[in-house]
Parts: sequence; C-alpha cells; structure tokens
Amino acid sequence: MILIINQNGDRLCNDSRWRTFAMFGSVKGCVKQYKSLSHAQLRAEHIDGIVVRVPDGISVEAGGTVIEAIPCVDKPGYVNFKHRKLIEFQI
Repeated sequence: MILIINQNGDRLCNDSRWRTFAMFGSVKGCVKQYKSLSHAQLRAEHIDGIVVRVPDGISVEAGGTVIEAIPCVDKPGYVNFKHRKLIEFQI
C-alpha cells in the first residue's frame, strides 16, 4: 500500500485534502492509495508530501496507526500486536 502523508501524519485523501482520520475506499473523503510508486512521488513533490509504503501483511487503521501482527514464539496460534507510526515507512 502506497500513501502520501504530511509532516503531521495526516494522509492525502481522494479529494486532495489532508485528513487525520479517514477510512479507506473510493469515496472522496477516503484515503488515496497509489498503485505506482513513481506517480505517488510526482504527486508528493507538488504538494510537499512524504511517500510511505506499508508492506503487505501490515494493516493501517482509519486514525493512521499501523498495526503489525507478530506471531508468538512460545505460544503457537497467538499473536502479539506492535503499533507503529506511518512515518517509519517513509521511502
């Protein structure tokens, strides 16, 4: 998943506005997801944004918190969750 954020951690939405809390989808108020890294970098240059690539298997909440599920070594089937910031995945 490729997104554009600003220095405050707000995400760029489909209607070209910065939002702190936004869902994912195709509606104008939802977070804009890019398929192409080069297109995201060009857009980020024009609006002074930061390109972020979140790896597969890691989810992003509507509030911008990144959740990584880490399997427990000593208890098979259990998972530990690690919360991270979007800025950590900056390209």
